[in-house]
Order: sequence, then structure tokens, then C-alpha cells
Amino acid sequence: MIEVALAEGEPRLRVPRIIEKHRPNGVNATYVPVVDLETVTEKNIVFELPGRRTLGNLRQSVAASTCLWFPDSLAQSIAMHSEHYARSRRRDTSTTRPTTRPTTSMTTAPISPGDILIFIGLIFYMGIVRLPAKRDYWRTTDLWPSHPATKFMSRDRFLFIFRHLHLVSADPDIADESDDGGDREEDSAEEDALQAEVRVFHEEDGYDSVSEEEDENMELGYDENNDVWFRKVSPLINHVRMTSLRVVKSRGRLHAVDEMMVRFLGRSAETYRIKNKPTPEGYKWFVLADSKTGYLLFFSPAGRLSSQNEYRSQQSNDKTRGLVRFLIREGLGDEAEGSVIVLDNYFTSQTLCSALRADGVGVFGTSRNRRGWPPAELGKQTRDQLFNDLRWCVDDGGTLVMRWLDNGDVLLVSTCHYPTQTVEVVRRRPRLTTTNRHFVGPVWGDRWAVPIEIPKVIHDYNFNMNGVDKADQMIAYYAASLRCRRTWLPMFFQCLHVMRVNAWILFRHVGVEKPDSHKDFVMEFAFELMSRGEKIDRTCGDVDDRGNPRQAKAPFSSKAPALTTPGPRDKKRPRYNGQKRVPRPTLSSAPPSSHTLAWVHHTRRKRCEWCSWKRGRAFADTGERAKEAYKTQYFCTACNKYFCKVCYVEAHPDDTNS
Repeated sequence: MIEVALAEGEPRLRVPRIIEKHRPNGVNATYVPVVDLETVTEKNIVFELPGRRTLGNLRQSVAASTCLWFPDSLAQSIAMHSEHYARSRRRDTSTTRPTTRPTTSMTTAPISPGDILIFIGLIFYMGIVRLPAKRDYWRTTDLWPSHPATKFMSRDRFLFIFRHLHLVSADPDIADESDDGGDREEDSAEEDALQAEVRVFHEEDGYDSVSEEEDENMELGYDENNDVWFRKVSPLINHVRMTSLRVVKSRGRLHAVDEMMVRFLGRSAETYRIKNKPTPEGYKWFVLADSKTGYLLFFSPAGRLSSQNEYRSQQSNDKTRGLVRFLIREGLGDEAEGSVIVLDNYFTSQTLCSALRADGVGVFGTSRNRRGWPPAELGKQTRDQLFNDLRWCVDDGGTLVMRWLDNGDVLLVSTCHYPTQTVEVVRRRPRLTTTNRHFVGPVWGDRWAVPIEIPKVIHDYNFNMNGVDKADQMIAYYAASLRCRRTWLPMFFQCLHVMRVNAWILFRHVGVEKPDSHKDFVMEFAFELMSRGEKIDRTCGDVDDRGNPRQAKAPFSSKAPALTTPGPRDKKRPRYNGQKRVPRPTLSSAPPSSHTLAWVHHTRRKRCEWCSWKRGRAFADTGERAKEAYKTQYFCTACNKYFCKVCYVEAHPDDTNS
């Protein structure tokens, strides 16, 4: 037994009693740490922007950050696949309802890369200004505030993109069909034109130019043959991981591996339910993060039932061993040797510690009892064991295994510490429980905090295990709560939040002029994305998809207030009050057989346009006020106008379908 010298007048229980449990064949004497954290030099993570030496002022720095995390190649890829999915839904009537809402310019205009950037910027804005529903941001009544971010995109356009957002081909089998070859050639030409749209990086506005070689590195590292269960969001996941590693010059020494829950309450076989968690239900991601800053280096989604996980080739009888080694190999690469991984009791095992020792990677953290491990010499908590006692031995794989009595029995493993290393900390008086009531009084007395020496492995664990928790905390600060039905959308939003957090951490280390807070950075980041998307749309052509002149918008100033409360409205929405003539509804010149009276599902009733015209004409001719126009849910598919049944027959006398 190794005794630690006591300070004069210091209570016995404030200094740990370190007890060595001897094992046969002198295994304890052969223990050598893989990385001795007491003597090794400290090594922190170092960032470096590729191709950019320095950043300018705040706006230029945020602009360069948006170009790095959301390059044009990413926006073009998402726009191309989303537009392809929207066109397939318009063509394929078997996947849509037989009657839909009348089409508008917001639902027929092709999805452009600028639309995608504005859409993502609005998602970030909704994380700061949270409202119950997506439609609430575009409300214009006196009781609701106005939002400057909604000037970049209308409500219907945002909801249309939200519904048709896609990152991969919607249906790979569609490309193999040959019964619509003419349409396929036209679609391919449109996709080629979409990919060839000009990229806008204005030097005078603070956007750094991107070389062709650098742009190739920004391409999505996505394999079409990849059969992982999260295939629909795999391109964005690969882009986030690639960009996160590309800006890191040195990955540091201390890293944490932990799980991250992505909230999703819908129906999916791949979600987990874990009680007593801040996020009790959702997808589980396994993450490798820097312990000091919370920067996410690598992550991998894990399905509950699916065998199509990324680390399936690394799986063995010990699933967590293959998972941790996969994260280290992909996240640290050549810098893995000499690094230290901090784990909790879900990951640690004898086989994992032995495998990481063979790879030259240090590990420490908490553990749990498993079959045949830890060694029987450590035993369990006994009545003669005192508070702050530390019992230790070395297992057959050369790992230091310890039991420390705090408020409860704590099992620890380490290949980076010696059992005699202690650190003095100030401990607050704990809450009384059945296991600690017999020593709280002797240790703390009447004071609320006292200095206590604890094992150094515990101190290092408390300060380095929370790397993933830091990232989780920053994600939860400004994460938009958007309800969705498609099972992959929560992971899409989580990727956006990971890019936001990593961009903020990178900006704090590389940026010259720093914002006041994380919130200010997110607001600048969102408006810079939307301004950039608006500039891209203004350079895509002089006419829209219908041949009409494109309306040029005035550049938006990011100095505008983020949220303003309107006063009384100066201009109300024009309504018909019976005092002016309503123009005769213009009917379609299509053949009569193409006119069909269709019923619109799930929408409010609209005024019959033919009734409104007759009412206005009668008032103008006779001065008598006719009865109110009917409200209906029927509309003509060819005229794209609402009619009640009586007026439809009157307006379409030659229609055989009526």
C-alpha cells in the first residue's frame, strides 16, 4: 500500500488512500503508459484556411466562411437533384394526388443554387428567431412582427423547396426508363445548363476567389454505389466531414468520442429510445471531437437495426472496438499515433484498450463491469472501504484499471496515467445519500466547499470528456425546430448545425475581427448566405422561366434590424367592396375536352371568380348590390381559376366534361 503524506491538521479523507492490488506473475510491475500526460508537451488543435492566408474585416471573414462551408458546387448539386425530384413529381401522376392546388410561379420556377443558399440562410435565421410554425414568419397582420429575412424568399417558394429538397437522385430507376426519351433529353439539357451557371464571388464585396483546383476539392465525396442506410443525406455528410478536416492543420492531442442524439419522433426503424437523456428519442451519431474546443472532426450515423453502417467492415465480436477505431482512423489519420482518446463506460473494454495500445493511441475514461473484466483482484465495494480510496491493478493487456470511491463506486481505465498522480481541487458539499452520509460530515463539516486531492485521471476526465457535449450545447442554442415527415431531413438539419458550430469555432481562431457572440455570428452568417444567393439569382439570366423580365432586387443591407414590430398598416390588402367593376375572368383557349372541374384537397375555400364578375357588373349597371359571391374548393384545371359548379357550366358552355 502506498501512503500519501498528509498536510498538518488535514483530515484523513481529503487525501486519497492508494491501494495496490497485487496480481500473479507481477503484471503490475510491467505497466508503462502509452502517452504520459504528465510529461508530454501540450498540443492543441491548429486551424488553417486553404488558399487564404488572412481574413479581412468581419463581413469579409463571414463571406469567406460561407464560401468555404457552402461552396457553389454544393448548392448546384442540391438544386439539380431537388429540381429533378420536383419535375418527376409533376410528370408522375401516380405519386401525386389526382387534384392539386393551382400552379403558380413559385411552384413552376426551377430551383436554382441561389434558392438553396437563401433556403439554408432562412433555416439558420429560424434557429435564432423561433416561432411555432414555418408560415408564421411571413404573417403580415398588425399583431405579428415583420422579419427582414423573409424579403429574400416568399412563403410559398420556401415551402415548395422544403417539400422537394433532395440531395441524391430521387429514383435511380427513372433514369433507366426509355418511354419518355424526348423529355429525358430536355431534362438533361436543363441539368447541364444548371450545372454551368456562373458562380459569383465578388472580390470587391469581400468574397475570395476560388481556384479550379480548390473547387475540385470542394466536390462532394459521394459514391453512387454507397449502400449505407442514410444514403439520401450521405452527400452532405461527406461534404461536412471533408471540409471539417480540410481546415485543420494539426488535430491536437486530446480528443473525445461520444454519442450525439439527433431528435426525431417519427416512424423509423433506425431511431433509438434512451430514457433520462436530454434527447430521449432520435438518430444516434458517434462523434470524434476536440476536447478543448468542441470542434467536430468526424462523425458517423449508426442505425439501430440496419447492418449498413459505415464501420461494418471494422465490426467484430466487440462492436464498439470497431467503431472507435473507425472514428480514429478517419478523423485523425496519420496523427493518430501519440494522441489520446477520452471515452465513457459505453465504449471502454479490455479488447479496445489493448488494440489502441498496439496502435500507439492512449486512452482513459470510465468503464463498466463486463464478463471476466475487470480483474477479480479489484473486487467490489466493501464496508471497510473509505471515501476517496483508490484501488488499482494492471490487467493482462497492460491497461491500468482502478476503482475509486466517491459518492459511489467508480471504475476507471487508463493507459496515460500513473495511479499515484493526484490533483487538488475544491469540492462542493454533495447532497446526502445512503452511500455517502457516513463521510460527508467528517470531510465537509459545516463548510459548503473544501480542498480535496483526487486522482489525476478523474480530473483529466472531467475536463476533457465534454468535447462532444460542448458541440451539442452550441448546436442546441440556435437549432430551428422544424417539423418534417421525411425521415432523413432531421439529419440534414443536423449537418447544417454541425457546419455552423465548426464555422464559429474556426472563425474564433482564424478571424481577425471577431463578433460579440455566437448569436451575432449566426445572424451575420445567415444574412451573408441569403445575400450571396440573391446575387447568384440576379446573374443567372435576364428573363425567368416564363420569359418575363426578371425583376432586379436592391441589395439587402445586413445592418438592418433583425426583428422589427410594425405599426398600423398604411396599405391594406385590396378587397372587392362592390364599388368597382371586376374584370371578366380570362378563360383558357385550350380545347374544351381539357377543361375539368377539379376539387382541391386541404385548402381554404376561394371566391368564385365568375360570381364576383357578375356581382360587380350588376352593381355597375343597376346600382343594386347583388348577393355575396360563392366560396368554393373547385377550380378549372385548364383555366387555373376557381368556379362554383353553377358558374362553371355557365362559363364553359362547350365543355363536354361538365
